[in-house]
This record gives sequence, structure tokens and C-alpha cells, in this order.
Amino acid sequence: WLDILDTILRFGREKIIPGEDFKLDIDNLRAIVPGEEDYKTMVNPEIFKYIPDFEAGVQRYVKQFTSPNPLEGSAYSYGEELFAHKAGGRIINQIDYIIRKLSSNPHTGRAFADTWNVGRHMEAPEGPCLVGVQFSAIKDRERYRLNIKTRFKTHDMFSAWPSNVFGLRELQKYVLERLQETFHKNGLNLEMGHLLTVSESAHFYGAQVENAQNTLREFPLDKHRT
Repeated sequence: WLDILDTILRFGREKIIPGEDFKLDIDNLRAIVPGEEDYKTMVNPEIFKYIPDFEAGVQRYVKQFTSPNPLEGSAYSYGEELFAHKAGGRIINQIDYIIRKLSSNPHTGRAFADTWNVGRHMEAPEGPCLVGVQFSAIKDRERYRLNIKTRFKTHDMFSAWPSNVFGLRELQKYVLERLQETFHKNGLNLEMGHLLTVSESAHFYGAQVENAQNTLREFPLDKHRT
């Protein structure tokens, strides 16, 4: 996250949208999150001190990514689209579909879920920033690793990226736990892999610039890079 802040501060281009605060923006920014760190085992939670209501936000996102229930007070819910996607008069559990596909073929390229519901979101005032997730089981010597790749059409990298990552990590753990028994029965070991975010418009707002600068000043990259 600190690398992301530093990159946007150094290379972000100013975008001005009428009626909104300006943005510092980078196209197609990719970030890989290795390891198994989750919201309960944060190594350096203090680095998020400048994010308003960070702990409450993380809890909200964790719930959102692992429940099919609509999120109260929100125009959309990732969990609703992932676990109860409405299409063609049907309700589709896309996560169950992903688990079935990977259970029958670890090398499938169809373990994908879409959170952009054209019928609901195309003309809506607000729509999901996360538009798709894809899981893959990658063979690593004598074991497999479950990776998750995510795509965001637009992404607030200061306030929202950490909560999104911790929420997605819980979704990754959920799928991993559901798959491990099947893999084990087939004589295969499956472990946690990396999490990749691809942000087509990676940005933070003008009002967040000072907090981003303060964060990097208090937590220098050379001492806190992981």
C-alpha cells in the first residue's frame, strides 16, 4: 500500500471531473499481495491511521465480500453479486460455480465471476468499482496455490484499497477452504496463493493528498516495505 501511495504521488496525473474533487490518477496499476496476512493478523495496522474509521470500514468490507445479503445504506454489494447474481430471471451463486469448476479441473480458465450487472448498473447513479474476480490453481512443485485476480474499473487507493484487499482475502480463504477437501481426496495439496488487484483508474482525491504524504513521512518505504 505504501508503494502504491508513493507511486501515485510521484507519477499520478491530475484528473478533473465536474462536481468532484480532483484526482491524482494512474491507468492500469497492478499490485500483488503475497502471503496470508488478513485483517485479523495485520503486521503494521498503524500505517492506516489516516484512513477515517478504518477498522469499521474493514469489518464492513469483510462482511460485504462473504455474504449474499444486500449491504444496508449502499447502492450495491459485492457479495450480493458474487453469491446471488440476478440474470435472466435466475439467481446465480457465482462462487459455487467457481468452486465446482476448480474442483473438476484445477487448470480451468472459467473460474470467473462478474460483479457488473448490466441490467442493474449501466444507468444507475452508482455501480461497483470491482467488476470481476478470477481464481486460478497454479502448480508450484508438489503443491497448488490458489491465486485470485481482481479487476477494478476505478479504485480509491487511499481509503478503499486496504479494505478491499482484506475483504477479498476473506473471499479467497472461503474458496480455499471449500476446495482443500476435494484437492486432498485427489492427492493434491492446495495452499493460499497471491492476491492481485488490477485498477484501471487507480487514484486518490485531492483532499487525501496530505494524508498520503503524512503516511509516507511517518512510515518511510525503506523501513516498512514488505
